[in-house]
Amino acid sequence: FGPKTRRYDSDHPNMKVCVFGSSSKNTPEKYLNASRELGELLAKGGHTCVTGGGLYGCMGAVNDAAIEAKGNTLGVIHKMWCGQGVMDEKHKRLTKLVVVDGDNLVTRKHALCKDADCFISLPGGMGTFDELLEVACERGLGMHPRPVALVNIDGYYDNLLMQLKRAKEDKLLYHPPEKMIFVAKSAAEALAYCTKYYKKGAMEHCKTDEDFNEKTSTLPIPTETVVAAAMRARAMSMRLQALSSLERKKILECVADALWAKREDILKVNREDIEAAKSMQMSNSMRKRLVLDQKKLSNLCQGIRQIAASEDPIGKVIGSLEVSKGLILQQKTVPIGVLLIIFESRPDCLPQIASLAIKSGNGLLLKGGKEAKRSCRYLHSLIVEAVEKASNGRITKGIVGLVETRQDVARMLSLDNVIDLVIPRGSYSLVNFIKRNTKIPVLGHADGICHVFVDATCDILMAIRIIIDAKLQYSAACNSMETLLIHESLAESQRAVNLLKELQKKGIDLYCSDKALKAFKGKVNNLIPMDKNAGFSIEYGDHRLTVHITKDVTSAMEHINTYGSGHTDAIVTSDKKNAESFLRGVASACVFHNASTRFADGFRFGLGAEVGISTGKIHARGPVGVKGLTTTQWTLASTEKEGHTVADFADGKKTYTHKRLDAV
Repeated sequence: FGPKTRRYDSDHPNMKVCVFGSSSKNTPEKYLNASRELGELLAKGGHTCVTGGGLYGCMGAVNDAAIEAKGNTLGVIHKMWCGQGVMDEKHKRLTKLVVVDGDNLVTRKHALCKDADCFISLPGGMGTFDELLEVACERGLGMHPRPVALVNIDGYYDNLLMQLKRAKEDKLLYHPPEKMIFVAKSAAEALAYCTKYYKKGAMEHCKTDEDFNEKTSTLPIPTETVVAAAMRARAMSMRLQALSSLERKKILECVADALWAKREDILKVNREDIEAAKSMQMSNSMRKRLVLDQKKLSNLCQGIRQIAASEDPIGKVIGSLEVSKGLILQQKTVPIGVLLIIFESRPDCLPQIASLAIKSGNGLLLKGGKEAKRSCRYLHSLIVEAVEKASNGRITKGIVGLVETRQDVARMLSLDNVIDLVIPRGSYSLVNFIKRNTKIPVLGHADGICHVFVDATCDILMAIRIIIDAKLQYSAACNSMETLLIHESLAESQRAVNLLKELQKKGIDLYCSDKALKAFKGKVNNLIPMDKNAGFSIEYGDHRLTVHITKDVTSAMEHINTYGSGHTDAIVTSDKKNAESFLRGVASACVFHNASTRFADGFRFGLGAEVGISTGKIHARGPVGVKGLTTTQWTLASTEKEGHTVADFADGKKTYTHKRLDAV
């Protein structure tokens, strides 16, 4: 349909929702009720209801309900129906009616769909199936980014979904149907999905159709170039592991020297990216992350030297066991292998990540944001030249590969036999797209929805300091707090009022739940009702904050575990028992007591530089530094002249001792 994708604008959050559905006068009441519910919700949400202009069935019901609720409606009908009694006075109630011409219904369908922000299918007949399957198919092919949902009232679509599942099982579909179509049980659920996707999904990060096609292209057979780059990184990883700790240290010192020597050239190239970015649609936080300066470069080079001087993570014995006399088992740290790391906007990520990979003996493939492509190219060239020079050519430039197109990233996601780990550092849609489209393990987080719970017994001045730091020290960071939870007894006091007023003085906009609005009504001005459609799982990345009231520490923990992202959450309290309960009961990677969420960082943890934050529970969790880029290997060595065999133990010639030895 050649969609014109819109970037989400919080000041204009309304969508054009294209609704498919029956036009039959005999449509069952249960389907009409769902249609009326959807029409009313669209109107109340300020969304435009776009339909085929039918007067009856689901189409008629959704339009009637939207009109009754004073919403906007757009009908699209074919010219051939104008003289057949299809049009009547009822059409005049629509906000706008578009009449299209053509030899068939294709032109009508194109006009119906081309400007929609999402699609919701109610129960319908042949025309509905045609429209639904076409937009779903094109979404699966990466031809548009818009969400597609169906309202499966009373199992109406069960047979169709089973047929699509069968097609996938028989390898007639590339994508499973659930990746193309969201199945909702109600109109409200379908609209909530579309709203969330619209605000947080691909449309927030894609500016043009071409950009989206790059981001969500299907995974073709890998090209020779992509495979070759991955294989070079693996080969160089093996050579890098063979170098001594001192040799790898020397390489990193040379990298730091090379970057600092070319600092003026780096800043010049970065200014070109900044200038080019003025014509791009991006948030202020992304623009801020794009900028390099002398201080950032100084800190970057200092960080690389610190990585160089840090303890060698390779070959460290973390466990040793005498299996039997003369048979020693050891568990040692080894590099993971080849890493694919994808990041957005921040060009200083490239040398930082490359240094961590070199220190840990890993091959690396990097994909930066296109807004920083000039900076990334230049930084990459300086790094690989320094590595090759410092190693006297033993480690070639292939140790760090630079990937420049999203098509190549998509191809690399299929190389699970070459690439060992993917670490995405970026948007919600980017991380989730990668997780859905690769068999390679993925380490990272999709959201940074961090909470601070202010308990009844807190020091309110401490709470104010911590919250201001957690929100404003760097609001675009993933460890910046997004939700403030207040104990209900504290909310009844002047202390809580003072807290909110202090936050407002610092320029923080407070988006309040119904409980919070009720608690502070008449006490705190300029409170903003929260977006109920979006719910509590909102990552603002700016000076906005959600405020909610909870009954006690237990309900605060339940709220965090339900709506949080498992990143970082904190409690401010003087009650030691409540603090201990919170630290045990919150299932996040980082949980703090009387400390800002901004401490969730590899450098602040003393781990050195980090490649990102992991909210998963397998392998690495929290800030992931150089140690998180290693795995373990078991080595078993016999000192016996004849060696050891399992048969010796079965025959009773030898016995197991399983004696633990001190790790060295």
